[in-house]
Amino acid sequence: MPNMIKQLAQSAAVSVIGIRTEDDPPYAVIDRIGGVELRQYGMRAVAETSVHA
Repeated sequence: MPNMIKQLAQSAAVSVIGIRTEDDPPYAVIDRIGGVELRQYGMRAVAETSVHA
């Protein structure tokens, strides 16, 4: 468990300073408005959990 917490902390730290460690999922650019892309992503699974202490 401590190793998992360390990995989570490292991942959070690099995301705060703008370093990404995961690849973007595949997407199609639907439109561009100025410097903004409207993207369509494929289906994906999402899970939500709650922890009550």
